[in-house]
Amino acid sequence: TYLLSKSTRQVGGHFVVIAISVGALLFLVFWIMGVAMGKSDDDAAYALDELISYLFSAIPALSAYLTNAEIPIFGGDLGVNSFRFFSALSAAIGWGDQPASLVQDFVPVPHLTNLYTIYFHYLRDFGWLGVVFIPLLIGTLHGGLFRWSMNNPSDHFALYLLAFSYLPLIQTVFQETHLTLVSTWIQLGIIGFLITRPNLSLSRKKLYV
Repeated sequence: TYLLSKSTRQVGGHFVVIAISVGALLFLVFWIMGVAMGKSDDDAAYALDELISYLFSAIPALSAYLTNAEIPIFGGDLGVNSFRFFSALSAAIGWGDQPASLVQDFVPVPHLTNLYTIYFHYLRDFGWLGVVFIPLLIGTLHGGLFRWSMNNPSDHFALYLLAFSYLPLIQTVFQETHLTLVSTWIQLGIIGFLITRPNLSLSRKKLYV
């Protein structure tokens, strides 16, 4: 949010400091979460090795999946995985069964991983056409959100949404989160609306005065 709210000139002089700070913070969070979940130990070098393995495992895993699976031009589970939110919502109000877990089987690449990039669920649900049309739709939505935010720099809600829209983009190398985490995006959208709209109202009142 800080970077998006500043001009290129303002960010340029601090870019290196910001990049190092953000990188160190992300590594620290990864390390702490790894220790808390028993997936890492107190050795920073081991945690760094785990992070590198985590970053570069999903693409080989997808390659292994494509080698062992027959992918149709169109077909498959027809949205069961990608649109899991709606199945879970229906099940919560008693209109159906709980959807299957999104946790995938581990594959050796050579170390074990169960992340297969953003394309995995699209392939399973819609075949090769899913890889083409769903990212095209998502890209269109991201582009529209970016233009809306840039054309309305005083709209804090638009800036908030744009900042959070980068989260699923960053995670595309790991797994699909645009559609499988719809509940998270709805919650973040509501929170953003509540914390930004009052500020907009005040700024407009000051403008009119």
